[in-house]
Amino acid sequence: MSRPECIALITGRGGSKRFPGKHTAPLGGKPLIAWSVEAALMASRMNRTIVSTDSTEIAAAAREAGAEVPFARPAELATDTVSNCHVMLHALNWLESESSLPDILCLCQATSPFRSAEDLDAAIAAFENHGADCLVSVTSATPPEHLLYLDEAGFASPASIDGAQDRQLQQLKPCFRPNGAIYLVRPESFRKRREILSERPLAHIMPAARSIDIDTAEDLALAEAMLQAGMLDNA
Repeated sequence: MSRPECIALITGRGGSKRFPGKHTAPLGGKPLIAWSVEAALMASRMNRTIVSTDSTEIAAAAREAGAEVPFARPAELATDTVSNCHVMLHALNWLESESSLPDILCLCQATSPFRSAEDLDAAIAAFENHGADCLVSVTSATPPEHLLYLDEAGFASPASIDGAQDRQLQQLKPCFRPNGAIYLVRPESFRKRREILSERPLAHIMPAARSIDIDTAEDLALAEAMLQAGMLDNA
């Protein structure tokens, strides 16, 4: 039996306000977006690697790294209020008009540079084996019982009201948060719900070192420092 067709969709718009030029900023000697392109190209279960962007600079960097940039993202889908959901729907419409829908669409945000080809292959394999409708990559997070709310004056109160905040972390159920690195969906059901996450998504766990999300220049500097310190060598 042949493997399902999986297409990587790497997203990156050119109008970042917090960090202009983010997706082409250098990290480890190459543009930030190249990290995601290279991981997708190295994944054995990925059939194609496509980049959706409105920026000619990002498109050029993506092509240089080996990705396809077969269409320009419309301006109305490149604002800071447009969700990834709409960008994915646009890409699926283009793929359907070109040939046909893939069995699996893999959203890879360009701001997650340390997601590996092994992460992608493991996530896709688990997605197939479990017959899942949706998968999201996650990393460890602080349990809600240890979180605090702050009022307008700056005074704190427990987010949890059951007294669990007094327990040690080891006594609490492990918690995880989405890290933005990998989302897998089945195009047909995704189109119907028009939301990335289904009611019960499968999770692919990633370590904190590979879960960094580049949103600011400070994040990029931290990622560079991690590379220089060899923190990803055994992550």
